Amino acid sequence: MLSQPTTGVIQFDRFSLDCDRYQLLRAGHPVKLEKIPMELLILLVRKGGHLVSRQEIIECLWGKDVFVDTEHGINTAVRKIRLALKDDTDKPRFIQTIPGKGYRFIAELKNESDVGELEPEPMAAPELVSSAPEPAGNGSARRWWAGVSGIVVIAGVLLLLNVGGLRNRFFASQPRSPIHSIAVLPLTNLSADRSQDYYADGMTDELITALARNRSLRVVSRTSVMQYKGVNRPLPEIARALGVDGILEGSINRTGNNVHVNLQLIYGPADSHVWAQSYDRDVNSAMWLADELSQTIATNAKVDPTPVKAQQTINPEAHDAYLRGRFYGLKTRMMATPAEDILTRPFNFSLIMPRRGAAWRIAMAPKP
Repeated sequence: MLSQPTTGVIQFDRFSLDCDRYQLLRAGHPVKLEKIPMELLILLVRKGGHLVSRQEIIECLWGKDVFVDTEHGINTAVRKIRLALKDDTDKPRFIQTIPGKGYRFIAELKNESDVGELEPEPMAAPELVSSAPEPAGNGSARRWWAGVSGIVVIAGVLLLLNVGGLRNRFFASQPRSPIHSIAVLPLTNLSADRSQDYYADGMTDELITALARNRSLRVVSRTSVMQYKGVNRPLPEIARALGVDGILEGSINRTGNNVHVNLQLIYGPADSHVWAQSYDRDVNSAMWLADELSQTIATNAKVDPTPVKAQQTINPEAHDAYLRGRFYGLKTRMMATPAEDILTRPFNFSLIMPRRGAAWRIAMAPKP
């Protein structure tokens, strides 16, 4: 494995990555990859198996003083790289995720000295220049074409810069139809602690429940979406399989008493972004985040939001224990697991919320 490949053509598996030309080939055939994913792939490859932190990725791709949702940008770029390389998240051959840290390129690399240079592109035959005298009137014709070309260039620049809203008026996009059905994919746990999976799954359940109260939306059940946990598949394919218009995906990172959530709403048929946002909350206020998000998502889905319910007093520790107990309860159905220990804690779970108390009793009911 190369320690730190720099420039030129890098080979791995059946792929060739030309770092200078920003070109990825698979068995000699071009593989489409956008600018940010391509830059991230080159960065990972050039590190030659070393860990690349998320902060280093942000600084290399966007710079230090950036005002964009970099967390969402990194997640999207990694997903597109894995799709291009046909990599598996659970059994990666190329991109390895180091939870809470960053990413590492793990495939064996070869540089161009090992595999030979790419064949140069064929040079175009030089044009033959006639030495015959220029016919009369050719000069004025050239000036006319030069004037037309100048007008075309100026018009193109005006459209590109959208001066006076010209581009919007000439190329107005068709309005997107409302999203009437939605699937909430399991939130990815970005914390370094795998034991926090219960919190990510719990917040996913909260989102599903909050959105399901909106009668204008058909929300896919938890059972149907959990099969896509950690699965790297194109979102339009998932949308077709679940029969929905919209896909809500994202990640959550809980560190101590702080919770960071990234979410994006995708219009499935076109794989286009409808809305994306990041949220920072403490553990107490994060309990109400699902209800807040249900309003925002409904608005961006172009459906009527449900009325906001009055917030009730909730014991944060009891709510956390409820999420943890539900996670283990649904996973093992009252087998010998930490759920039994959580169940014996001195909390009255019906005080968390009436609907959650009922859900707890159902989740922890003995298997017939």
